[in-house]
Amino acid sequence: MFKNKTILLTIKPCNSLPSQGPESSVRLSDVSRSVDSENSRYNADLYNDTIVLPSKDVISRMSHEDLGSLYHRFVQYVTSLQVLCRRVTRVGQLDDGGWEICDDHHYKPSVNCLVYSFGIKDDFSFDDEMGKQYGCEVHSFDPSNGLKDHKRSEKVTFHSYGISNDNKDFVSGKGTRWKMKNLNSFKEFLGHSSKQLDVLKMDVETWEWRILPEMISTGSLQNVRQFLAEFHIAISPKEPSKEKYKMALYIFKDLYDLGFRIFWTHRNLWCKFTSHDGIKRSGCHEISFLQV
Repeated sequence: MFKNKTILLTIKPCNSLPSQGPESSVRLSDVSRSVDSENSRYNADLYNDTIVLPSKDVISRMSHEDLGSLYHRFVQYVTSLQVLCRRVTRVGQLDDGGWEICDDHHYKPSVNCLVYSFGIKDDFSFDDEMGKQYGCEVHSFDPSNGLKDHKRSEKVTFHSYGISNDNKDFVSGKGTRWKMKNLNSFKEFLGHSSKQLDVLKMDVETWEWRILPEMISTGSLQNVRQFLAEFHIAISPKEPSKEKYKMALYIFKDLYDLGFRIFWTHRNLWCKFTSHDGIKRSGCHEISFLQV
């Protein structure tokens, strides 16, 4: 049950921390939960429990173990719900390939909706259904599946491009050259610079970590209503590094500060690893956000 409060993850007052030097560490035991005090600061939704990450300064001083616990276990940030969507709708296949969108009146795709879908492989079920069910103009992108640019249906157009943090071609491990653009360049290329993106979907196999900082810094996400992405913190049995956890938590912090709230999350058990303390964890999470 959602309650009328917001849970903020923040540090205790300075006099309760062991050391306050610029290089001092922060233990997870030094991090406490504070309720309600900063709702206005974070523009929090008062109708649900919201977990807010600590500042980047606090994150930067945490140990590897505590960063992993913060990401996965202590507050389970990537599995927490931050805003209530009353009508979560699965679009596309029920198994891999489908995605959850929010069908609440205030957030559902508009009459002239626009969808960008990055990372298709051979499954167009989400893209096709967004075109059929909502009548959206859908642009599907994937440079890796060998398909050429084509009009798939009246509503769905495929582009053999990939999304990146710049506009430079990428040469894959097999020597194949992929055409790449950043989000703003795609919007300009397709004549959508001033249009709202009702849904931005991204499943790009770890490229999200290089793409999102550019999107955040350039304001590319400003007109995105729903953002759906798979986050790959680990795609091998090896535990992510301390720097990888910090980078990921910085990005989630930035997304929150831009107004993006998690309304649905799902573990992809294809990605599994065992942490150094013997805990089995998922390395991939499909997360759906609303911009509130």
